Amino acid sequence: MVNGIGWRKSSIFIINFNENMVLFDCFRLSTGASWLCYYKALQMGPASAVVPIDKLSLVVTVIFSYFVFHEKLNKKSLCGFICLIVGTLLMLL
Repeated sequence: MVNGIGWRKSSIFIINFNENMVLFDCFRLSTGASWLCYYKALQMGPASAVVPIDKLSLVVTVIFSYFVFHEKLNKKSLCGFICLIVGTLLMLL
């Protein structure tokens, strides 16, 4: 069942509305679950320990994209990545 047509690099691709809605619902559920876990962690432990662990998810994302998707870090992105790691470690002190 085709519900839409989109354009990408001068070619037409077909969007299946039902499949996209299933993915969208999965993203919504996973985001909601992550927030529930975050709030539960804040209830169980001090924010000074929970927040740095939460911020490390950005570090994991960058490392994942580098090794899995072979994305390159330019000098500016690498500098920001290092600042993120240092800032997270400083929050743990």
